[in-house]
Amino acid sequence: MVFAIKNIGTDEIYLFRHTGHMNGTVQSGSRDDDWDEHGNNGEPADGWDELFKSGWSGTCKRAANFDLNSTVDAAEKALGMAAAIIAVL
Repeated sequence: MVFAIKNIGTDEIYLFRHTGHMNGTVQSGSRDDDWDEHGNNGEPADGWDELFKSGWSGTCKRAANFDLNSTVDAAEKALGMAAAIIAVL
């Protein structure tokens, strides 16, 4: 799963992403992908006021049996060109 928020004023994209694994009917094991990830990056906090002054757009992309890089690319394309991609998680 990839969630991205673009700051319209600075053209920065804040990127949140997660990969995991779930089993299905044929495979034994859990069907859940419980996760609790923590990160610390001050850049979103530093740009928070600008984000709401200039405006923002966001997108969420998710897929099963996917390549994370192609999902990140799809999120970036949905938001347009960016001056910087800032990985938050």
